[in-house]
Amino acid sequence: MKNSIEKSFPLFLFIISILIYFITANPGLGFTDSGELASVCVLLGIAHPTGYPLFTLLGHIWTFIPHSVPLIQILNYFAGFLTSLSAVFFYFALLELFKILDFNNANQDEEKNSNKWLALISGFIYAFALTVWGQAGAIEVYPLHILFINIILLFFLKSFNSKGKREHYLLLTAFLLGLSFTNHLTTVLLLPAILLLFLYPPNQEFLINKNKFQFLLLLIIPFVLSLTLYLFLPIRSSTLPDMNWGWVHRGLDKFLYHVQGKQYQVWMFSGENVSVNIGKYFAALPMQLGLIGLIPMLIGFYSTYKKSKQIFWFLTALVLVCFFYSINYSIHDIESYFLTSYIALIFFSAAGLKFLYEKNKKLLPLFAIIPIISLVLNFESNNNSSDYLVNDYTDNLVNNLEEDAIVISSQWDYWCSAFWYKQKVEGLRKDVTLVEMELLRRTWFGPQLNEWYPKVMGNSKQEMEAFLSELEVFESNGNYNPNLLQDRYEKLINSIIDKNFDNHPIYLTLDVIEKEQNIAKNYEKIPVGFAFKLEKDKQTRQIDLSKIKLDRFANSMKNNTSNHLITGIKDIAVLNLVNIARYGLFTNQIDKTKEAINIAKKINPKNELIMQVEQQLK
Repeated sequence: MKNSIEKSFPLFLFIISILIYFITANPGLGFTDSGELASVCVLLGIAHPTGYPLFTLLGHIWTFIPHSVPLIQILNYFAGFLTSLSAVFFYFALLELFKILDFNNANQDEEKNSNKWLALISGFIYAFALTVWGQAGAIEVYPLHILFINIILLFFLKSFNSKGKREHYLLLTAFLLGLSFTNHLTTVLLLPAILLLFLYPPNQEFLINKNKFQFLLLLIIPFVLSLTLYLFLPIRSSTLPDMNWGWVHRGLDKFLYHVQGKQYQVWMFSGENVSVNIGKYFAALPMQLGLIGLIPMLIGFYSTYKKSKQIFWFLTALVLVCFFYSINYSIHDIESYFLTSYIALIFFSAAGLKFLYEKNKKLLPLFAIIPIISLVLNFESNNNSSDYLVNDYTDNLVNNLEEDAIVISSQWDYWCSAFWYKQKVEGLRKDVTLVEMELLRRTWFGPQLNEWYPKVMGNSKQEMEAFLSELEVFESNGNYNPNLLQDRYEKLINSIIDKNFDNHPIYLTLDVIEKEQNIAKNYEKIPVGFAFKLEKDKQTRQIDLSKIKLDRFANSMKNNTSNHLITGIKDIAVLNLVNIARYGLFTNQIDKTKEAINIAKKINPKNELIMQVEQQLK
């Protein structure tokens, strides 16, 4: 009976974690890449760099699951499924780690059962860790990434506990490493630790000989073999799917540019956000371990070093390599890049729990408090079940656009990515042309716009060709003229506006007006919903707020203000409403000013801009 219960531990871990993840999952579209990645999965397209072919293929297969809820919700459940599965593989990997730590223990058989209980408790600590749980709420590439981290660690550690099959497990590890690279390139952060333990195995002397070197070369074969999955990108790109980021079929240089993530390398080791990233890392660390889990983590450093110096340095390498890489990557959503380091620290914590259990077996039930604390502390931060922010922001923006509208924006995080999912997959507002200004700075996006919106873009063919010719020099690291490039960029966007103005209503979002002073500078800009309509005269326009529906938006994630994207999208919504209110004051539409302010107050009644307008109304 006891053995049958322990055999069910992995299933129990999976079921409980996936139920929690599904309950707290986002019901719709999330921030940033959510819409784009969901579109890629549905349409079997090409995702942003580095392409993520494994994620795309698995996500596409997942979309065939029968469902009665919106497809985007099913894709969000995919993230929860993968994260739950990663917890199961963490459980098995931890058992292998315990076997290595018990190598010199005379009571190994006696320890097996307790190891399973400790692995179960640690599996729940992992599942409810702030950043691990954070991957389970919406479609992204990181749930698959952490799944592969744990699968790789499982089979690599298993190679040291299975003498007769050691080479088989190492060959499998090499294959899985390559496969993981086809999902996320930060798999490279595992390699220093893996190479260290390969050269200096647990419970053995450090040894480099001819046989070991030859076998290391042999491991390259399965590694490279799995990398061939990247061929999916140019093959599928050549068929021109509706989501075709990078147009990588254009040539080997474009393919390599894409899979190496060249456009993001400017943010690597730039030195800009090091102190900020360090602060984020350590601020979130206690929430990975239920606060009191920090104590067994520290004990785990000592006990692991005492039992196996090789395992100590292996886990330490996982922690530090990831840490130093991540703090030197200057992006705002850096938290997901800490995952490898956090996972290794949870391994240390598990080793600490094992050490404490060996000192006093009565402590085992008390250890269960740690994941319970994590569940309680991290629930609100990871409860996305009422998150309609991106959905409602997107709907409010596009529903206030006139028919056949052109909208120029760079609000990727808040609505551009989401709108393309809604347009390409759900069929929302197929009449709308969206020009994403930041993507326009890439050579693939011009041809993509021509495919999506041929009538609109055809009017600016000459300007597009002139811009792309100079942009190609920039993207190829040639001797480009930055002033000429910016001039042609502005001329292209102004051409889209000028040559389509008579046949299409044209809108800019606030970010364009603030950042690009030379865009549409001869036009009047009238606030309409969450955008500004361009007009050639100063005639007063009647404010219409009938299509602005923000009650659900205002209540979404109401108490969660720690996330900069949540506060950002609410702030920009309020600012757009304030701009409408100011226009109402300027044009003596006082009732509409009051109405706009009342809507804005539902989102943030303490906003200073709202108070300023109310003061002017008095």
